[in-house]
Amino acid sequence: MSQTEPGGPAGPDEDADEGVGWMPAVLASCLLLTIAMFVCCGVSTYFLFQQRVELASRTLRGHTIPTVAQSQLDPEEKQAVTRLLEQVADDAESGRLENWQASGVMNRLTRIPLLQWGDLEAIETHLEADPELDEAARAGALKDLSRLRHAILQGTVTSFDVNEVLAPVLVDDDSLRGQRLITAPDTETLHEVVVRARLLADREQVADRQMPAESIVPLLEAEIEAGKSEGVR
Repeated sequence: MSQTEPGGPAGPDEDADEGVGWMPAVLASCLLLTIAMFVCCGVSTYFLFQQRVELASRTLRGHTIPTVAQSQLDPEEKQAVTRLLEQVADDAESGRLENWQASGVMNRLTRIPLLQWGDLEAIETHLEADPELDEAARAGALKDLSRLRHAILQGTVTSFDVNEVLAPVLVDDDSLRGQRLITAPDTETLHEVVVRARLLADREQVADRQMPAESIVPLLEAEIEAGKSEGVR
C-alpha cells in the first residue's frame, strides 16, 4: 500500500472546504446595524413629533416673524400680521397649544402667500410708475393683479402658486427668505408676471373685473383659528 511522500502534492482531504469564513458574521453585523439605524430614526422622529409646539415657536420667532419684517407688506398689514404670529408664538410658549394644533397652524402658514402678498404690492407700484405703459395697459395689468389677490383670499391659491407667478421678478439672495424682488423690473418682465397672474385668476374662475382692495389679515386670522380647531389641512 503506497504512502504519500512528505512534501508531495496535497491529497483530496487537505483541499476540503474550509467553510464560508467571515461572511455570516459580516451579514449579521450589517443587519444589526440597519436595525439600529431604523430604531434611531424612529426614536428621533417620535421625539421631534412630540416637540412640535417648541419647534413652531422657534420657527416663528427665529424665521417667520423676522422674514415678515423684511417683506414688502404694507406697514399696517405688516404690524397686524406680526401681532398675529407673535400671539401664536406666545400661545405655544405658554402651553396653550397642543402638538396637533401647532402642526395645523404651521402647515397653514406655509401655504398662505404672506410674503408674496407684499411682492404683489411692490409689482403694482412698479406698474403704476412704468412710463412705457399707456393707461389702458396699466389698468388691465392692475385689474389682473387684483383678480389674483381675490383668488388668494378665497383660500385656494397657495404660496407655491404665487411664487410661480412671481418667478420672473424673484432672485436668490442670502436673506432669511432666500429670495427678493429684482430692483427695477423692465416692462417685459412685468408683463410676464401679469400674464401669469391672469392665468392663475382664470384658473380660479375669478370674474374679469377690477376687484376691491382687501387685506390678507382676515385670511391669516381664519387659517390660524382653523389650524387650532382642525389641525393639518
